[in-house]
Amino acid sequence: MATLFEVSLLVGLHVLAVIAWIGAHFFEAAILHISLRKVPLKAKLEVYSKLLFRFNKITGLAAAFTLYIGVMLAADIQLGSLSYMFTTGWGILSTLFFIVLLIGLLAPVSPKTVGLLFNFALVSASAAGSF
Repeated sequence: MATLFEVSLLVGLHVLAVIAWIGAHFFEAAILHISLRKVPLKAKLEVYSKLLFRFNKITGLAAAFTLYIGVMLAADIQLGSLSYMFTTGWGILSTLFFIVLLIGLLAPVSPKTVGLLFNFALVSASAAGSF
């Protein structure tokens, strides 16, 4: 049986991840792009090239945590325990998907390796869906 503490903690973490994810996109759309609207193209491209790579890592991490914590929350509420995330085929593949996604976002890897990690993550996610 899922405890109130587990569910409350997962809901809090899930909401924080959603706030980071959506808030970052609101910042990009409502502040960054509007404030650079009248900046010359060369300067704008320089700002974007330095800022958006790091920004996309942050939003990617927030999105990954939002999704994975949401899956953990659903498993905890529906199945009554987080142990299903680490003892069943579906849970292990979901966790593997999350780990591969984190490696792709955080590790300084080549674009070819990112493509391989992405393909591996998709395979594990689709395999998890078939359980």
